[in-house]
Amino acid sequence: MRINSKREVKKLGEICEIVNGGTPKTNVREYWNGTNLWITPAEMGKREIPFVEKTVRQLSDSGLKNSSAKLLPPYSVILSSRAPIGHLVINTKPMATNQGCKGLIPSGKLFYLFLYYYLYFSVDYLDKLGTGTTFKELPTWKLKEVEIPFPLLSEQKRIVTKLDKFSENIKRLEDAARKNIQNVKDLFNSVLNETFKNKSAVVNDNRQVYKKAHWEVKKLGEICTFINGLWAGKKCPFINVYVIRNTNFTKDGKLDLSNVVNLSLEKKQYEKKRLEYDDIILEKSGGGPKQPVGRVVLFDIKKGNFSFSNFTSVIRIINKRYVYPKYLYNYLFYCYISGMTEVMQSHSTGIRNLNFDEYKKINIVFPSISEQKKIVARLDKLSTKTKKLEIVYQEKIDGLAELKKSVLKQTFDCG
Repeated sequence: MRINSKREVKKLGEICEIVNGGTPKTNVREYWNGTNLWITPAEMGKREIPFVEKTVRQLSDSGLKNSSAKLLPPYSVILSSRAPIGHLVINTKPMATNQGCKGLIPSGKLFYLFLYYYLYFSVDYLDKLGTGTTFKELPTWKLKEVEIPFPLLSEQKRIVTKLDKFSENIKRLEDAARKNIQNVKDLFNSVLNETFKNKSAVVNDNRQVYKKAHWEVKKLGEICTFINGLWAGKKCPFINVYVIRNTNFTKDGKLDLSNVVNLSLEKKQYEKKRLEYDDIILEKSGGGPKQPVGRVVLFDIKKGNFSFSNFTSVIRIINKRYVYPKYLYNYLFYCYISGMTEVMQSHSTGIRNLNFDEYKKINIVFPSISEQKKIVARLDKLSTKTKKLEIVYQEKIDGLAELKKSVLKQTFDCG
């Protein structure tokens, strides 16, 4: 599949027309909701396959005329040239782009899929060509100077046929590994469900049953205090603090500090909203159509100055001799994944907000502290096993990605 190193090499500007995008004024209604497809880097980054026949937004004919956006013919290759550099799609219908993209219209002697694969192979190199301080952007003139192997059209198509077959096999293996990761997560969630499902429902009729089993039934608001998140404030003295935000919540209810922010906050306000070990942090605002509010994470860090944003609240147990924090955390995480909090959210200005009054009414059923710890130990043991399996499958996915890069390098590296 390797291209002969003696084959001709061309610059992209010699065998492609490179078209910049544009955006009409967003406050002029007449420019939008027409029939002209229009794509952005953000939309490109969400796609799992390269071919695009529909876009989230469309321009009117007037919008096209009153902007620098231009329609690209079908089977052009669209490259995001900023925020970030390197997303790639192929339009199957005439399509315009915003200014964060460049459309490459291949000449008759350049097969569009050959161009796509070569740009995919070259993403890291293209990113290095980007310039700018706030965010990098790939200038048109630099893109035009990028060299590409240029064998005969028949050889290009032969190479693409082999790369297509190879890519299909890689995708099949990746999909299988991703499915295994999801199955592992579902296994843990199913055990969590079996642990708590009969204890989180309305339990008024079952209180005597729980009482005989030495289980307590309390409303969440009876066993915890709630502390709203902070605003930065403007009064001295200030203190540097790590602030937990919604973006630090992982999908599986863990705390991710890889992108935690460090802010200068009013010391007086921080002292009232300082995170304590074993606090439960609740997402009260934000969310989205596929991610309702109500996510929780357990704060298990013993050192450092940490607080939490105004889109979150802290749930702090009043008496830890009766309620084990990790038990309550698992219980509330179950309430979230079971969909209980989804019906407790409201909408305002596009933001989803959790109804605190309803959330505080959640029935918490809990045994003795020793039994709570046993339940948590079983869940922790299972969680450790499932995480190890997730790592194994993720390593397979990473290995397949490296294999794909290696094959593309062997194909296109003419040196």
